[in-house]
Amino acid sequence: MGFVAVVHAPRPPVGDLVALELTALDCRLPLASQATAQAELTLGALARRLVQAGPGGRGHAILSLLPRRGYDGTDTLGQLWPPVHLEFDQVLRVPPDGVALVGWFVDPGAAVAALRVRGAGATIELKPATWVQVKRPDVLEALAPRYGLEQDTLGFVAYAPGLAKVGTELYVEIETWQGEIAYKPVRPVELFGLGVIKQLLAVPRQPRARLAAAFDSVLGPVIEGLNRARLARPPSVAALTFGPPLPAPESSVVVPLHGRVDFMEYQLALFAEQPDPHCELIYVLDDPGLQDEAERLAESCWARFRLPFQLLMPEANLGFAPATNLGIDAARGTYVCLLNSDVFPIGPTGLAWVAKLVRRLAEDPTLGAVGPLLLYEDDTVQHAGMHYEQVAGLSDWAFLIHTGKGAPAPPAEGLREAPAITGACMVLRRADLQTLGGLDQGYLIGDFEDSDLCLQLRARGQRCAVDTDLRLYHLERQSQGPASSWRMNATLVNAWRHQRRWHASGLLSDMGADR
Repeated sequence: MGFVAVVHAPRPPVGDLVALELTALDCRLPLASQATAQAELTLGALARRLVQAGPGGRGHAILSLLPRRGYDGTDTLGQLWPPVHLEFDQVLRVPPDGVALVGWFVDPGAAVAALRVRGAGATIELKPATWVQVKRPDVLEALAPRYGLEQDTLGFVAYAPGLAKVGTELYVEIETWQGEIAYKPVRPVELFGLGVIKQLLAVPRQPRARLAAAFDSVLGPVIEGLNRARLARPPSVAALTFGPPLPAPESSVVVPLHGRVDFMEYQLALFAEQPDPHCELIYVLDDPGLQDEAERLAESCWARFRLPFQLLMPEANLGFAPATNLGIDAARGTYVCLLNSDVFPIGPTGLAWVAKLVRRLAEDPTLGAVGPLLLYEDDTVQHAGMHYEQVAGLSDWAFLIHTGKGAPAPPAEGLREAPAITGACMVLRRADLQTLGGLDQGYLIGDFEDSDLCLQLRARGQRCAVDTDLRLYHLERQSQGPASSWRMNATLVNAWRHQRRWHASGLLSDMGADR
């Protein structure tokens, strides 16, 4: 009597298979020493020949249990019945070793038992419950008459980590509840620019019940991997210097520019009303499409205001943190002021406020970061410090809340300590920034970098505070352009990253108290 056995090995394999124990027959069968592991396709073909050559005419029943045709590089999904539709619009490599799959999936007969991505000896199961859902009205319109579909959330973004080394052949294995197997090749491409990140983030906001899983399993690791890859190569940076550089500046003001390059003109005009001979100005244009306009405007500003400044122009749109870090790297002052382009002094104070904030740090070594009270144009509070709260409908992550926002401006009462302060106007010691590595570039575009920096300072035993004696106007987000779905999801990715980095630290536990 002979038999064919299929034994599924664990991954990674724990060793060689040396024997089989058949408990029903109470026997142990040692394997030949020359036995070697073979591919599923080879074993399946061998088993078919053995069964077909056997007596009894019962080969048909046994053959139905054997592995079906193995993957040979072709798409066999169309051979399944009931029909299953799975199409990929885009497959992206996600460093270091994952793939993001964007497409649509229709299983009208609920026939699919499992979906797996295979390649390089690895197998990753795709779980639709964790996918990011995407509305596909085009698919619904095409297939609704055939299957009676009603829901249009047929699109998805999925993630399979741990298998996509460059050059690896990948395919998706579709297994039905009836035991049938089909295959679909996938061919990843490498696209690491900010444009592809925005495209992935343009998906609709996920329902609260799916939000955490969508970011834990898909959007979070995918965006982090693509963002690391796009920033891995240092950008080429052009620099223009207007006026003589300061020999030994005490402070450096770093201003990233994006979209509204005209804000540089307004700031320089106001700063020139009371220059600070010990403060250098560094603008960083994070919008390459506006380079010609920015250069011409900078020339005009120098000719009119005669206030020295430097303009850095990276070759690509980097985002708030990397662009700001370029300015920090170029800074020579003992203190660095991080300043948004839509923050302006009130009255003819020019740059005098910078030295006053610097003095706060110089007088108190326990103070790590300090900023002014920021007001709206109607003199109500835009920023007087920040605390953390959960936001309804957005998982249990901590979000930044501006304390007293929209309220009448408080009286001048010196320093007001806060759990965190905004990066719209923040002064720090350059030595501290260098020790911490600048702003964390893992955050996208411009959210939570300032909070992360404040938390790092607090973890070192330093405090953050708002100087209520100093007031500037802040137009708030005018430098970021209009809101969009990708922008909202970028904020959520940042909130997800922030939560993972700081939840276990205990530094967020009491932050809602100061309001």
